[in-house]
Amino acid sequence: AMRLINELLGAEAQARLSVTMPLGPVNTGAFDTGIISDEMAVKVNTHPANYDKQLLVDPNFYIGQLGELTEEFDTLIQQ
Repeated sequence: AMRLINELLGAEAQARLSVTMPLGPVNTGAFDTGIISDEMAVKVNTHPANYDKQLLVDPNFYIGQLGELTEEFDTLIQQ
């Protein structure tokens, strides 16, 4: 199982997955494999050029307001 996980997280496997599906690779070495084109790479959320555009989420915000946010979400999905 560990060998499978290691293989799936490898740079080449991550690059092939990103070309097949619009997902950013978790292994940044995937961008160095040559599998992901430069044009596609800059559009992927995990490309180093896009780091400054990432949204960091503070889990403490959600923990402190979980009840209220759950009610708002439930109301939203019932509309």
